[in-house]
Amino acid sequence: MQRSYARESKDKSRTQALLHHAGVATPFGGIAQASDTSILARFAAAGVTRVVVKPVSGSRSRDVQANVSLQHALAHIAINPATVFMVEQFI
Repeated sequence: MQRSYARESKDKSRTQALLHHAGVATPFGGIAQASDTSILARFAAAGVTRVVVKPVSGSRSRDVQANVSLQHALAHIAINPATVFMVEQFI
């Protein structure tokens, strides 16, 4: 794998945007951190009850929370105030 592809694959939001632009179905999601969890309110308003929470800068599935409730996601984000997370609908 070329280095440029490897770097881009670590940027989850950019990877998701590239996949969406290429016509690949991607889950509804956004960025959250302890100071801004508004994406969770948007999930609730859309009727989404289960999500995946993963650190934006993480790799190899470290610290990924999959198929968790919005309440669990909120608690996980709150106890990690220095981390920026990608939160996506669990499908």
